[in-house]
Amino acid sequence: MILIIVLYALFGLTFTLGKILVCHAAPFFAVGLRMTTGGILLLAGSYFFRRTSQFCTLPLRSYWDGYIKLTIFAIFLPYVLRLWALQDLSTGKTALLFNTAPFFSAILGYFLLRERLSKLQMVALVIGFIGTVPILLTSSPVEELFSFGILSLQELAVLMAAGSMSYGFIVMRELVKERGCPPYIANGIATFAGGLLALSCSFVFEPVPIRTTLVSFLLVMGIQVVISNVFCSNLQAYLLHTYSPTLLSFAGFLSPLFALIYGYFLFGETVTWHFFVSFFIVAFALLLYFWGDDRPKMRSLEIKAAVKVGSQLP
Repeated sequence: MILIIVLYALFGLTFTLGKILVCHAAPFFAVGLRMTTGGILLLAGSYFFRRTSQFCTLPLRSYWDGYIKLTIFAIFLPYVLRLWALQDLSTGKTALLFNTAPFFSAILGYFLLRERLSKLQMVALVIGFIGTVPILLTSSPVEELFSFGILSLQELAVLMAAGSMSYGFIVMRELVKERGCPPYIANGIATFAGGLLALSCSFVFEPVPIRTTLVSFLLVMGIQVVISNVFCSNLQAYLLHTYSPTLLSFAGFLSPLFALIYGYFLFGETVTWHFFVSFFIVAFALLLYFWGDDRPKMRSLEIKAAVKVGSQLP
């Protein structure tokens, strides 16, 4: 259990590093350089550490539509939206709102994959979204400038990022499970293409991409890549051999708590009762959702498929 705590303490830290990252560079540029570098490393590793002949003869063109969807919905939109929002939102609030992704996955699975939801799961979905209301009642002066009722533009961006990532999981599942695309190829191509897309947007919309120094930015980016892409992804894969995907998914709600702690000590972010009310309501809803799942084997496969693309998260 200690390793589970360590895993989500590291995941929580990536939100803090993301906030630091946008202090050094504009969002499009930060995402673009990180994902382009990550994509090159993923593809190079796939080429050299797997069968070279198999890598070169893969029917890559037959998956182009899936690659485009993954590029936009699993890489570009989630990372850019979340990093942009982190400029004004606290790390704890961002992590909590982003952890509503399982509910978006359930809703998209119901409409796109015709998956059946039990009555208890439907109740859990309603409770989960109600649970986000208290945290949405808190807002910074910047958020109040761009708000629609209780929802600010920054909060909407994080929720859209969570929904986009959830759709990306479905696309990855369809590519890997139903069409036979190797996950390492899908990850590498989508990551690299998403990085190029973000860099292109940076060239157009960000005349000054570096806000401090390039060395400072690269240092923070390097730390984030090592923690999320090396430590977190490998530790998560290792824990799946011991613990159920359901347990690991539910334990993911530890990351907002750690993000809150880091934000409090590093940035002096305010901690209010709204966060804890939302946290416990959403966590309870997620517990109800898994409790009401009468298809544990299918759900296990879905989460494992999500982990393959989610190994680059956050």
